[in-house]
Amino acid sequence: APRVHHQHLPDLVFFEYHGLPAMTVQALEALGHTVRQRDPGPPDAYFAGGMSGDVQLIMVMPDGTYEGWSDPRRGGLALGR
Repeated sequence: APRVHHQHLPDLVFFEYHGLPAMTVQALEALGHTVRQRDPGPPDAYFAGGMSGDVQLIMVMPDGTYEGWSDPRRGGLALGR
């Protein structure tokens, strides 16, 4: 799923590099939003090379087993037995 971040000050909507279709960006702009795509360049304080955040998780399944997941956009890994 594309990552989108609204920053209050300055009032901007950031989205990941290639994260939203042009039609969606145009619709947000038509609603009055200032929209910016993050560069795929080097990381900064908020974005790592055009990415916004990542996810590492463990889910407890209905049968009581566990399932791990790691965001493929970063260097994490889900392991277990």
